[in-house]
Amino acid sequence: MMRRFLFYVSMSLLAVLAGPARAAGMEPCSYASVFPGAALNALVLPYHAETRDGRPPPPELQLASRQIAALVHLEVLMGLLKYPSIGAKHLWAEPGEVCDVDVIVGRITRVGASGALRPGQGAVLVWGRLFEQAGEFYLQSYLRFVRQGSEGGGGGSGGVEQLWFKNGPLELRGSLPTQAIAFAPRRISRAELAQVDRDFRQAMVLRPRPERGAAGRAIEFSPHQALAFWVSEARGEWLKLQPQQGGPGGWVQMATQPGEPAAWSLQRWLPELAYIDAVSAFVRLRVDGLTAAQRTRTAALMEQGLSRYERAVPADLAPGAWGLASALRGWQAWEQGRYEPALALFEQAQAQLPAYAGARQLAALARVSAGSAALTADSAARLSRELMAALALAPDNAQLLGNLERLYGFYEQQRPDWSPFEPEALRERQLIVRAAARHP
Repeated sequence: MMRRFLFYVSMSLLAVLAGPARAAGMEPCSYASVFPGAALNALVLPYHAETRDGRPPPPELQLASRQIAALVHLEVLMGLLKYPSIGAKHLWAEPGEVCDVDVIVGRITRVGASGALRPGQGAVLVWGRLFEQAGEFYLQSYLRFVRQGSEGGGGGSGGVEQLWFKNGPLELRGSLPTQAIAFAPRRISRAELAQVDRDFRQAMVLRPRPERGAAGRAIEFSPHQALAFWVSEARGEWLKLQPQQGGPGGWVQMATQPGEPAAWSLQRWLPELAYIDAVSAFVRLRVDGLTAAQRTRTAALMEQGLSRYERAVPADLAPGAWGLASALRGWQAWEQGRYEPALALFEQAQAQLPAYAGARQLAALARVSAGSAALTADSAARLSRELMAALALAPDNAQLLGNLERLYGFYEQQRPDWSPFEPEALRERQLIVRAAARHP
């Protein structure tokens, strides 16, 4: 029986470390909110247990799904502790409730609402499903990230990131190809789950001092009772836990080497967690409050997570994740003023994501803005063609329509001699894109 080695940990951690705010906790999906003082929030939604025939999942599958969600929450939280001003919540579904990620994103990006992101703040959401086939478990994880918009900020409507491109009087904006990833399902054997149980129990040992040789005692886990701890201090890879409801406290080592996953880490068979950690670093870089040294370290951690994932999962098995990784690297390079490397990465993302309008638009905008040469009639005409090709992939993309409207306005008001369209045709195009942008 699987019951003898599966466990459910609902760890509610509230870090009160000196300096930058760090916090974590649990909450039902119907009340999902973020920590208002955290620059970056992570929300781990349930991992639903599913069956092919629609019948209720067996108890062992339901228990396994709760275990995975709890472990993912713990790993995401421990990964976030590398950064200042973070918060993490483990969301759970009440009886009969479905945790709809679109509803939750709408709630946390509602400007001015209680429990919503403040301007500039970001959030990473993780969830998944667990199903059984031919006696084996299969796990599929999903990732989505958003950032609250602000006047003049990098965040956009609905949490979409925006990057400005400028060449002379022409200013356009682009976005990432996607801010959501569905990772490929992964087979997880009973033996692997049993090993995770054993490794995790061995690793989660409370010690009186932050020394691996100090005698300690294992944290007692219950399948039905949440564990509640304060994180009162952090020293490198060690965290000091203090129980909120009485009982022993002590130091726990979360990794044996800085920057490397702990022995119990799910990254051994879920490299998606390294990818999630990289995306968390990317979002944290978008929010103010980091020193120059912290920004350099966070950028290095982003690259480390992406590289770890790519070593584990070939590009042909995960084109979406690889394409987004190229775009993230290009975005980072562009913001650092490394325009030519950024262009190469955006073009790589377009090749990896040929059906994504955002990927094609990013490459087109970078191509016309990366060089030192001034905007020309030929480069503007090529931009027009590329944006129209991208629009064919996403006819209701408001950002694309806005860029075309600005480009046509540039032709009409500043360089009519460059326009590839007759004046009447140009006016008709302007009317069409304006109408489509107002009524997508």
